[in-house]
Amino acid sequence: MNQFTTLSEAQDFVGNVVDVPIEARSEAIRPGLVLNSSSIDLGGGRFTNSYDLVFRGEDVQAEIVAFDHLMSAHDFARSSPQHTAVSSGGFFYLADRASASPRQLALNLSISGGDLRSLPVSDRESIVVERGVMGARTVAALGSLLEREPTELVWFSDPLRH
Repeated sequence: MNQFTTLSEAQDFVGNVVDVPIEARSEAIRPGLVLNSSSIDLGGGRFTNSYDLVFRGEDVQAEIVAFDHLMSAHDFARSSPQHTAVSSGGFFYLADRASASPRQLALNLSISGGDLRSLPVSDRESIVVERGVMGARTVAALGSLLEREPTELVWFSDPLRH
C-alpha cells in the first residue's frame, strides 16, 4: 500500500503512475478468455481506461468470491494461482488514516460459497454465477428470509416502491 504525507505527494503518484492512457490491445489469456484494454477519450484532455474480460462459459469456470475482511484483488491473485484472472468489485472507501475500515464490506446483495453476506439495498442488476456460468439479473431489494428456527426476517429498501 502506498502512503502519502501530503496531498501533492498523492497527486504526483496518481498523475505519474495510475492516471495515464493505455495503448489499445487484445490479449488471449488462455482458450476462451480474452482481455481487451483501451483508453476512451472523454474530451477536454480527460480519459478513462477500459478493461474488458471476455469469456465463453463452456471454456472458463466463473466464480464469485466475497470476503468478510478487506482483500485486494492483487493479493488474492498472488495467493490463488489456480485463478487465471481476478477482478474486483464493490465500492471505493477513502479514509484519512490507513487503519480505518468500512463498517460493512458489502453494500448490496452479496452471496459467496452459499453464505449470505449482505442483503440488497436497491433494485439493480447483480452478477450471478449458476453452475459455473456467469450472467446478470435484476434483483429487487425486498423479500424474506427464513432461518432454521421458525423466524422470518422481512426487508425492503424503499417503502414507496415496494
